Amino acid sequence: MGTRSASRIPALAALVVVLVAVAACRPTTTEQRTVGDFDALTASNGVRVTVHVVAGSEPAVSVTAPDNVQSRVVVRVEDGRLGVSVDGSQSRSVEVQVTTPTLSSVSASSQASVAIDGLSGASLDVNASSQTKVEATGTTGDLTLNVSSQSKAMLGGLEATTVQLDLSSQSEAEVRATDSVAGSVSSQSKLTVLGSPAAVDVTTSSQGTVEQR
Repeated sequence: MGTRSASRIPALAALVVVLVAVAACRPTTTEQRTVGDFDALTASNGVRVTVHVVAGSEPAVSVTAPDNVQSRVVVRVEDGRLGVSVDGSQSRSVEVQVTTPTLSSVSASSQASVAIDGLSGASLDVNASSQTKVEATGTTGDLTLNVSSQSKAMLGGLEATTVQLDLSSQSEAEVRATDSVAGSVSSQSKLTVLGSPAAVDVTTSSQGTVEQR
């Protein structure tokens, strides 16, 4: 019996590989979702969101996902904030394209990723937690940044006037400012400051580091 049981292990392993491959190759569908006006975004549960900020545009959202996941992708606007998530378990196979005339706040959690282009506004608030990534290009006045739990905010392509930040728990951020950068970096997190801001006042603790270049 022992020999027969052992011989079944490779066969079972091969079956698992085949099932995973079949699941990964499921056909995808793209749906346009109807949404109201918003100027803030929340993304979670592994979704990958690309935001195009286009002055004068109408809000628009399209979702591309495997056919067995599409119905579980939740897109909802509440109090001026667009929420994008997957009902149930996380899914990194969901891609969402968003167009909006303005954007002032971004929150990403639970391994979601957000890439933003065309930003131009008085301020931007970014929150990233739980192994997420946020990227952005454009310009803004005041940038407020909170990054934690092994997340990344790669904002070197976003020129801000002032930056106020808090980095913790092995996170990483890259910012660019003209006037000032202030805040704290802790718990093995890393901050890179680009440009030549007039003032940099960032405290570090627990192996947090700051690099200017």
